[in-house]
Amino acid sequence: MDNVNEIIDQNCKYLFKKSGVDISVYNLRVSQLLNYITCEILNSIHDKRSFAITYAKFMQEAENISNNATDERISLSYSEFKRNHSIDLNELAIAKSREYQQLLHCEMPKALLTDFLTKRLYYGQYRALNIECNTIQPINDIEVTTHENFVLATEQLKYDGNDTPRQRLNNTINLENSYAENVQIRHGVCVHMTKDAKKQDQISWKDE
Repeated sequence: MDNVNEIIDQNCKYLFKKSGVDISVYNLRVSQLLNYITCEILNSIHDKRSFAITYAKFMQEAENISNNATDERISLSYSEFKRNHSIDLNELAIAKSREYQQLLHCEMPKALLTDFLTKRLYYGQYRALNIECNTIQPINDIEVTTHENFVLATEQLKYDGNDTPRQRLNNTINLENSYAENVQIRHGVCVHMTKDAKKQDQISWKDE
């Protein structure tokens, strides 16, 4: 196994500029390339076709990975994440989670609830990758702004006499958060911040 890792490193250290970035960023780039190739191979097996990749396509994917993982920020493709991750609402861990229970108060169709939980999972992965690579400030900015949006939305709803769980959710996710690079992160962080473990700045669609 050590020899395999050494071979991978020898083939990737120039491709991903090992000497020019933080080692955690370099390791993430290598990991994402291996994940990409693994997923493509599994898709080929599923479709009963041989796996092949052109040099141009390989280099384009490597460039995309490098652009999405830098010392300043880490990006994560939502479409690829969603393709490789599914949510089962019957799983006990999901059914017992505060995120799920809070979304139930919003009285939404199962498909929409699943979509919100997928975005929460996506944000959790995005958050973990940024923390792992020491790009923590964007996460702090996203979460502080999200909580401020929640407070603003809730107070306005109370003033208007229209404070319901669904309205809290809708109004919070629709407020601008310039630190979130896509709408999936903006939605996902809102659900993430309803979790049990997050006591500081915790969000509730329905007060407990």
